[in-house]
Amino acid sequence: MIAFKISNIQLTFEFGFFMTIALFCLLDAPELALSAVCACVIHEGGHIFASSLCDMSIKKIIFWAGGVKIQTEEKITAISKDIYILLSGPVFNFIAALFYFFAGCYSPFSVNLILGLFNLLPFSNLDGGTILRKILEHFEINPDRPMKIISFVSAIAVISFFYFTNTESLSGYLTIIFLLICDMVY
Repeated sequence: MIAFKISNIQLTFEFGFFMTIALFCLLDAPELALSAVCACVIHEGGHIFASSLCDMSIKKIIFWAGGVKIQTEEKITAISKDIYILLSGPVFNFIAALFYFFAGCYSPFSVNLILGLFNLLPFSNLDGGTILRKILEHFEINPDRPMKIISFVSAIAVISFFYFTNTESLSGYLTIIFLLICDMVY
């Protein structure tokens, strides 16, 4: 693990983060690696921007095998602020995708569009799953069982989509299976 501070923000890079990037480069398209990293920076920049608009201080940014996690100093109490901050990452990806599309840069367009859509999937480690969990908790529903069922159904749906569209992305299949296992175990 590599950890250091910039301003008052702790940056942590776990081994799994580098392993995931290496696996992505080996299995699929290494030429897309830079576009993917830039799309991740845009995505997290959206969360950081929204957090600053909500007067939330960023305490820690963790780069792990499943992506990037941001921890704030304070606990958010209003569900609307939580959802706003969580949705801002995918929204920034969609804005970047539009920019790249109109600029004629179709590879970064695709990466940003896919990353934005992917993060809206209802897995606990993604923005969509976190939003769903917060909504269930808001209505005082224990989210554990519904999240497991939704994750399982979502994994089947995404894998079926990959299969029927002839998507030959081993890292895509492995990512969905990894997210499903995380939701089932934790």
